[in-house]
Amino acid sequence: MNARLAVANTEEEAILLSNLLQHSQTTFQEAWIGRYFDGNIWTTVDGIAVADSGYEGWADGEPNRLRRTRADNSIEFEACGSLHWNMQHNDDYCTSTHPFICEFYNSPCTNL
Repeated sequence: MNARLAVANTEEEAILLSNLLQHSQTTFQEAWIGRYFDGNIWTTVDGIAVADSGYEGWADGEPNRLRRTRADNSIEFEACGSLHWNMQHNDDYCTSTHPFICEFYNSPCTNL
């Protein structure tokens, strides 16, 4: 199986993913999707810069890369992408608990 965290490259895809979240069994309002901060830019699991992906869809003021100090005194930044049920993207701490939305993608057929 070839699956990964889902990526919304268009507004239509973001609507579809938001609808999946709204109609799911979860009480969470956000789900993990295939966006992350690579240390320099926000990118998708496809390796494409979010700014070049054709659709950004960030909520107002996002991404804001908030930081917090964890119990062990290490610093954690918001570096993982989530999608809110209202179709807006957010950055969040990668250690936060959210459900996730995956997508299957095609791979070339191989002759066994």
